[in-house]
Amino acid sequence: MNRKLFWNFALALALITVGCGTSSRSSNNNGGGGSTAISVAISTAPPGAVQTGLTATIAATVANDSANKGVTWSCAPAGACGSFNPTQTASGAATTYTAPATVPQGGSVTITATSVSDATKSVTVKVTIAAPAAITVTLSTAPPASLQTGATAAIAATVANDSANKGVTWSCAPANVCGTFNPIQTASGVSTIYTAPSTTPPPNTPQGFAVTLTATSVSDSTKNASVSVIITSTSPSVAVQLTTVPAAESIQTGATATFAATVTNDSTNAGVTWSCVPLNLCGSFNPAQTASAAATTYTAPASVPQSNLIAITATSVADNTKSASFLLTVYKAGTNNSLLNGQYSFLLTGLDSPGSYALAGSVTLDGSGNVSAGELDVVDAVPANAQLGVPVTGTYAIDATGHGTMTLNYTFNNFAYFVNFSFAATSGSHAAIVETDGGAAASGSLDLQSAGPSFSLSQIAGNYSFTLSGEDILQLTPQVQGGIFNLNTAGSITNGTIDSNDNGTFVSGAFQATATAPDSHGRGTVTSNGGATFVYYIVTPEVLRILETDANTIAGGSAFGQGNVSSYTNASLNGRYAFHNEGLDALNGQRVAAGQFTTSGNGTVLGGVEDTNAGGSTSYTVDLTGVTYSISGSPRGSLTFFGGAAFNLYLTDPALNLLDPNNTAGGGGALMLETDAQAFRTGAVIPQAMPSGANIQGNYAMNLVNLTGVTYGASQNQTDNNLVGQVSTNSSGYQGLVDYAMAGNYPVIGDSAAASTLSADATYPGRFTGTLTITPPANTFVFAWSPVAGTGQINVTYYQITTSEWLVVGTSASEVVYGVLQQ
Repeated sequence: MNRKLFWNFALALALITVGCGTSSRSSNNNGGGGSTAISVAISTAPPGAVQTGLTATIAATVANDSANKGVTWSCAPAGACGSFNPTQTASGAATTYTAPATVPQGGSVTITATSVSDATKSVTVKVTIAAPAAITVTLSTAPPASLQTGATAAIAATVANDSANKGVTWSCAPANVCGTFNPIQTASGVSTIYTAPSTTPPPNTPQGFAVTLTATSVSDSTKNASVSVIITSTSPSVAVQLTTVPAAESIQTGATATFAATVTNDSTNAGVTWSCVPLNLCGSFNPAQTASAAATTYTAPASVPQSNLIAITATSVADNTKSASFLLTVYKAGTNNSLLNGQYSFLLTGLDSPGSYALAGSVTLDGSGNVSAGELDVVDAVPANAQLGVPVTGTYAIDATGHGTMTLNYTFNNFAYFVNFSFAATSGSHAAIVETDGGAAASGSLDLQSAGPSFSLSQIAGNYSFTLSGEDILQLTPQVQGGIFNLNTAGSITNGTIDSNDNGTFVSGAFQATATAPDSHGRGTVTSNGGATFVYYIVTPEVLRILETDANTIAGGSAFGQGNVSSYTNASLNGRYAFHNEGLDALNGQRVAAGQFTTSGNGTVLGGVEDTNAGGSTSYTVDLTGVTYSISGSPRGSLTFFGGAAFNLYLTDPALNLLDPNNTAGGGGALMLETDAQAFRTGAVIPQAMPSGANIQGNYAMNLVNLTGVTYGASQNQTDNNLVGQVSTNSSGYQGLVDYAMAGNYPVIGDSAAASTLSADATYPGRFTGTLTITPPANTFVFAWSPVAGTGQINVTYYQITTSEWLVVGTSASEVVYGVLQQ
């Protein structure tokens, strides 16, 4: 029987059998020949995620398919899920799946293999479609921080996630005067040779001409990496450095001191001439001209000049534009009360047993130890305790080192009061000051009111940036405020914005208010349209000390003029900066930080470092490369750190010194206000002089605050510890005497030795690390300044602003400490 005849016979027989009603077992096996159903399974699975446009291998096996027809491949969502090659495969054979060019809605596709023999049998697998990782550019070989004109350096950049492998192109700024690259395009990781410009055209810094080198991805021109290089002249200019100076920065009338200066790059070996100011009142030199490194003898004037400060200057004979100076404070024999002579404003903030605390005022010091007149405002967390606009008198005393004490006496509601202070004067116009009567613990500054003796609204009319820190009295929560405003000659405050972070709740709104004219002490009041009230004291025409005095908030802070700046962009924050911020932490109770960074002028931090202490339980150091900031059309900008820490910035006059308002060696910068819910801090960003690498040397006023254990809320612990003193430093560390006080405790005055070791950070010039030991005297009633470490050492880090100003932050795991050193 042939095959065709056989199958015809079999089919006829089957039909007869069915027609006769003979029972048969039903079968879903459409392939014939058996009773087991077809099944489909994935034998080679694709990866769980496939990047857009890329391929993956996938295969399916069909069981019980006697026809062996394999599977067809399909996917969903249709039209946006990708493709297969081939679209039909035999059982176990692979197809190549190509992912769609874009991520479909929902972020995934469903791939289906369907039996050709039985379309009701299939298997599916879900695959996530991922967008390609963003291209990133990093500098894998960096040039030196500085190069001489015409010098060369290798530099390379690595590009990640560039599927085209196109590498980078090289450019620099400012255009046409910044140097060249060979080649100007390199593959990822391959070096180019940068050649510095042959000259250093203006403008440039005292250290040299700054250029920015940039590697830009060829595949994505929005991705780049930059580095700043200082170009120095191949012909070094004459430089003068003081190599011999007095050990102390104060001198008694009529006394002598030895000075010497070294001149470098002077081919004529002409040496220096010696001079001082104020002219005819500053003393004399013998000889008045010396060879390089040779000594002269300086004789101080017979009487104290009006400013108390003498500037000693050595000027190169060969190039009179090159010089070096040294400041001396002149004092009378025995006491030095004449160091402070005039009208001074003070502001201190801190804590007492009810909560936050602040006091501000003005005192007239007669140069002989008497406070002849003054005015005082005190506020704390109990509104009824406020003492506003109270007249004061008192006494003060200053020793030869600049360490001083002051007592203010006044009457309020028929009761007699007094407030005691200790201070460390850095000049005749500035002192760091703390309260030492045991009633409260507060730190701040005492500054000459150089805007006086006649004060008016017209003096202070202009644009201001401000920050305040303190407490929401109603909620018993930490609160910080900041913003900008304009004050006109009529006392109207307009065009203002006030930002507030109340225990993590950040709000911002318009700030409009009215200010009264200042009295003879430089004191006036401000009432906002929202009902908040403030007191201000004038220090200079661009610096105001401020207290909030209403029943809702207790806070103290400062307002600084913005100067005559016409535009605000990211370039307004361009170069090297030191910064600090301090306040309360949402989890740990306290948080302080200090650091330094270099900005690009286009919104990115090129490099830097920060030391943070959170509650004494977490202390860490972090590199700040990649931190971002934004300034666009307003003096109110923003700065965003890693981990979600965010701050508002309020730019100030570039000519101001934020730590010492009467110091003409300013630099401006910006005030800081934290805006996130992690912590509630204020601080400042201050231009940083190019670090010289030298250790901290000279005589310094030290002002430190220990916040260890401070908390808010139901279990408030409102006792910080404030310290001030005069210390003398050398290449290995410093030592001296300090005073410190804590609310409710006997103060420790004038007999506590401070000692520290110092070590320069080679990785981050301008940063120093060390240990600090403060040993109280043997007295039953004396408490330790460090409540955890006691008389032991704590770790501290210092950041240079200039050689005369340093920021301090505690880095021991148990100590939350911050403060300043001022020469």
